[in-house]
Amino acid sequence: MIWSSGESLTFSGVDVKNVQVQYTQDGGSKYALLSSADFGGVPGPSVALKIMAGAGEGGSISPSGAVAVVYGGSQTFSIIPDAGYRISEVKVDGNSQGAISTYTFDAITMGHTIYAEFAVNPVITASAGPNGAVAPPGATSVSYGATPTYTITPNAGYHVADVLVDGTSVGAVTSYTFLPVTTDRMISATFAINTYTITASSGANGAITPAGVTTVNYGGSQEYTITPSIKYHIQTLVVDGITTTYPPKITSPYTFTNVQEDHTISVTFAPNPRQEIFFDTFDLLAPADNGWTIIGSPDWQTDAPVSGTHSIRFRGSVAYPGPDEGIYRTVPTTGYSDIIVSYLLGAQSLDTTSEGFAAQYSTNAGGSYTDITRFTGPYTGSTTFTSYTSGILPTAANNQASNFRIRFAMWGSNTNDRGWCDDVKVTGIPDYL
Repeated sequence: MIWSSGESLTFSGVDVKNVQVQYTQDGGSKYALLSSADFGGVPGPSVALKIMAGAGEGGSISPSGAVAVVYGGSQTFSIIPDAGYRISEVKVDGNSQGAISTYTFDAITMGHTIYAEFAVNPVITASAGPNGAVAPPGATSVSYGATPTYTITPNAGYHVADVLVDGTSVGAVTSYTFLPVTTDRMISATFAINTYTITASSGANGAITPAGVTTVNYGGSQEYTITPSIKYHIQTLVVDGITTTYPPKITSPYTFTNVQEDHTISVTFAPNPRQEIFFDTFDLLAPADNGWTIIGSPDWQTDAPVSGTHSIRFRGSVAYPGPDEGIYRTVPTTGYSDIIVSYLLGAQSLDTTSEGFAAQYSTNAGGSYTDITRFTGPYTGSTTFTSYTSGILPTAANNQASNFRIRFAMWGSNTNDRGWCDDVKVTGIPDYL
């Protein structure tokens, strides 16, 4: 279409930014966008052209709008994304130039267009369950194609239970690096408390509770009850390889506190040592002064059978079953078993079978007595002591508060019948130390 100066030309339904006109200047043909043509300046040496620069949401282009440029000149445009956005494409005259951040028009002879488009950067959303953290936390915008690394850190006493990336487990890792990120991603971590084991064992004649392997949480406590069998005690207690040996007495329970590692505990047991329950040497107190009950009139003497040592002498004058003379005493054995009685005895001038001298015990408060040692005539004897031990008495002697008695008694027909006793001792095994 050709028209002359002064004529009006109307276009309908046409984007005037993209209508190009040809005109004659200095004998040659020139071109310009319709909106940029300055026909009034055709006779002059220069023509002002325009580049239309625009940007979509998420960034800007500079300069922008209708940018006037000189014919034959150049113009550079900078494309700047907003925070959280990236350049997705730049079009020049409708043709894609890629995701570039600058573009320069050189040797401009016509009008142009440049348009920049932006896209939201990918976002990685990180979350953590209780007792730990993921860093960086929350929603983080990352550059398109970036490979960020996330650190997963449990609190003290906890460990990473699992890490999910986009809903899929990657294991109990403490660090995760994303491959080039091109879309939104998610990472989450869960944590669990550390647990430790305590292994408990015991030897024979006792028990430890709980036995075997017990699981304890970090920082927790665990109590162990150690129970020896009757007449036994804890001989050794070994905790994590460190041994404590009786004596001194090892007590129960044993408690592990603030557990932060695995432990072991083991115990062994040994028989309780025999202990003295009662002992009387008669050296300081006459029998009646030391809890003995007197039958007849025995002597507390120093001349026989051992000079200078007090003993009790009996002189019989009443035939069996008497006794004519004697002493007896209640010995509490509460808490003791395996009772043994020991003593020194001597006898002299027991002429007939009806004469005798005996050490005895009773388990029914004197209702009846059982011989431990008996001298029966005819027995010439001597004036020396012999040591005697009962051996372990029947279980009826065990754990008696008032029913267990010991007695020394003489049956005789005249005062020449004699018996002596000294150093009377009662021992037992304590049921529990």
